[in-house]
Formats: sequence, structure tokens, C-alpha cells
Amino acid sequence: MPNPTCTVDGCDKPTRSGRAQWCKMHYHRWYRHGDVHRVARGSTLDASAGKYRIAELPRHPVAGPCGKAYVHRVVLYDSIGPGWHPCHWCQRMVTWDKDTTDPDGLQVDHLNSIKDANDRDNLVVSCRGCNVGRGAQARSDRLREAGWWSTHDTVAVLGRRPRVAT
Repeated sequence: MPNPTCTVDGCDKPTRSGRAQWCKMHYHRWYRHGDVHRVARGSTLDASAGKYRIAELPRHPVAGPCGKAYVHRVVLYDSIGPGWHPCHWCQRMVTWDKDTTDPDGLQVDHLNSIKDANDRDNLVVSCRGCNVGRGAQARSDRLREAGWWSTHDTVAVLGRRPRVAT
């Protein structure tokens, strides 16, 4: 049996569960902003959300089976070469030979967080943990500074609590 419809006027999406009153979108708006109608439209928070550039390079070592490669990976590979390299942030050794989802897989991090800025000086070797964590922290900081996080947000609440020494 399908879930009931969202209770927000004009929304015909199903609720998150059989007992919920809102769809996923309206629930997350309430969770982030404390209001089901508040939207982060018109903000410049996602100015860095451009797409990664892709090139047809069938014989390049970082190209996938279809012969396409992300330009930022090509630029860094051509600069530092194959093999193991230390993460720019934590010094963990990572390699091109592993998948980027593998903890030992090399990821390319954009220092300025702009996905299509592929100058060599902007690209550094990163482990998965550092790259993902840096991106999440940067977005959280931008949202908090712009006032889009509310007291309903777990990350914002945790950020304000003093840490207790153990």
C-alpha cells in the first residue's frame, strides 16, 4: 500500500513513511531550516557546484573502459605519474591503481573547491576520507555562514556544543 500524500498544500508527493506527515523534500526543509517552505533559492552557496570536465582519451591510464577521463585526474596524473603518493592532508599513501571508493584509492582534490578549475596548482592528491570530509565541511560552513542552517540541524547543534574531555 503506498504512503499517504504530503500534508503541505499543493504537494502531491508521498510521505516518507505511513505515519509521516511530510514528503522527503518538505521534511528536509523543516530539518535544515525549521520551516517546510524555506528554500535556499537565489543563494550563491553552490557556486562551486559546476560539473567536472571530461575528455575523450582512450589510451590514457586514468581513462575508463569507455575511453573517457576526468580532466582533473588527467592533469594530476600527467604531473605526478603512476604509483603511490601521500595524501596532501593526512599523508596517507594512496594509489591510482585502486578504485576511488577504496580507502587506498587516489582522489584528486581541488584546493579552491571549484570542480572545473583544473590548473595543476589547484589540484592535490587526496585520500577518500580527507576529500569527502573537506567537501562536507566546506558546504556546512557556507550554509551556516549564510544562515540556512537552523537549530533543528544536528550538525549545527553539535557544532555549538562544547566538547567534553574524556
